[in-house]
Amino acid sequence: MEIEKKVKVNLSYKKDKRLSFARINLIKEYLEVLGLNEENRNVEILYEEKVIQLKKVNDKSKRITRVSYEKSKNNFKFCIPLPIVREWELEKEGNNNVIIDKKEDYIEIRREKMTIESNKKKKGKFYIVKVAKGGSGKTLVAVTLAYLLALIKKYRVAIFSTDTQNDHLYNLLSLEEVAERGKKIIKVEDDGDISITKGLKTLVIKEGNYEDFIINARENLDVIPLESDIFNFKTRKEINEFQKFKEKFPMFIEKLKENYDIIIGDGIPVLNIDDFAVNCADKVIIPVTADEATIKGAIRMVQSIGVDKIHAILVNKYRNTSTRNYFLDELKEKIGKTDIIFPEPVKELSQIEQLIKNKKTLFESKSKYLKEAQISFIDIAKEM
Repeated sequence: MEIEKKVKVNLSYKKDKRLSFARINLIKEYLEVLGLNEENRNVEILYEEKVIQLKKVNDKSKRITRVSYEKSKNNFKFCIPLPIVREWELEKEGNNNVIIDKKEDYIEIRREKMTIESNKKKKGKFYIVKVAKGGSGKTLVAVTLAYLLALIKKYRVAIFSTDTQNDHLYNLLSLEEVAERGKKIIKVEDDGDISITKGLKTLVIKEGNYEDFIINARENLDVIPLESDIFNFKTRKEINEFQKFKEKFPMFIEKLKENYDIIIGDGIPVLNIDDFAVNCADKVIIPVTADEATIKGAIRMVQSIGVDKIHAILVNKYRNTSTRNYFLDELKEKIGKTDIIFPEPVKELSQIEQLIKNKKTLFESKSKYLKEAQISFIDIAKEM
């Protein structure tokens, strides 16, 4: 008699958030087929056509693995090899189930088909990092979350900015790296400066192929830079171009969602110029500093955008002073009964400034001083 069951895979992570193991419990029926007991915990493992087969060990068995045993609970557990975990995408949310079939003389394990199919149809999400006042560290927040989701969660991530300074690009790559990786879309001036000749504006208005406009910054992380001459609003042509950009922007985001799990927009706090981007975002993330103008601006932004659309508010560049804590308490009071994620403040640290200078993110450092800040970003990324 065959037994088919859906089983949840238990995922365990190391302190640095890398996957440690993914294992499933083996019930009594499976132990009998595999001949397992406390003394004998070896099984033969085969992997073909994306299916794992576990068999009882015999004299001709070639590939043998050992299941773990928890004596106090009399539990036998099989760890799925990590390359298979990645291939099956078991770390993705809603995808950590497998199907186990009991055959006559072996056990078959495969990924759950229905969940995989639903994931293929699932579009990505668009988050915009928006501030009411400059100097709140929006680019640091955007870049850090992009790296965290791309490298730790293994999402495919795109990040762009509506700010011509392109800080999101230069926080990740040096000028030399930008020049090397962005040959198709940049021009190196005689003085060594770089100008973006084709970028976000061209991609949106002319509906081009996004692959021709990206610069790969890290594994799974692509940057879409913005042209250096965008929308000066000095001529009728520039005003018309901006209108086209706004009209076509929602369609651009929908197309991008078909190719990326997460899109992050690094907003600009000038004259509400990117409110159209906020309107088509799935969620908004607001970085703030704990001063009166910024906190009150953030509160007005929440009221304007709507509580349900705010994913998180992160206090950045924090110093523990009575004045800053006063405004911080005011913000806590306003959002305390909402579902807005409000992690511990990120302290103002020289280590963060040095990382930015060295084109590194918070998660590319092992400094003990950054642990608290890293946890705050993890708290935000967990629900993305």
